[in-house]
Amino acid sequence: MPPENLIRVLKKNHPTLSFFTKKEFIRNNLDEMETGVLPIFWTIALLGGIIGTAIIALMLYGSVLEKREDYAVLMAIGAKPKFLLLVILKQSLISSISGFIIGLALDAILLPVLLKLVPGLSVVMTVHSVFIVFAAILLIGGVGSWAPVRKLTGIYPMEVFR
Repeated sequence: MPPENLIRVLKKNHPTLSFFTKKEFIRNNLDEMETGVLPIFWTIALLGGIIGTAIIALMLYGSVLEKREDYAVLMAIGAKPKFLLLVILKQSLISSISGFIIGLALDAILLPVLLKLVPGLSVVMTVHSVFIVFAAILLIGGVGSWAPVRKLTGIYPMEVFR
């Protein structure tokens, strides 16, 4: 007997119960996730992005303060501000992309273990979602370099000679 006919018979014989086809069941679960759990996950992801941006900004800001004299020397010998800004941006993007690669590697290593521990768990990672996360990582790296770049533009080249 086809599932649709079986469901019709069951609904007729048991009107107080709910019966669904596989497609209906999956659709209902996805609707529940989208209204229940996914907003929480998006909030967690947003907070993680903000924290990641702050960490990168603090690391690079500390680096700029620590190497202030070095940047001043570079400016004094003729390094263009654009070159120094690119140095900071490159450091930020290297940090961000390194974290992304480490995260992908940890996911590849830990996912099989997690699936063995929780057999009913379903994890789907698409190329599209990886590219979205990568784009977010680049954005985090770019925004995280803003405060250090602002500090770098305030360095006066002649302070090296004091």
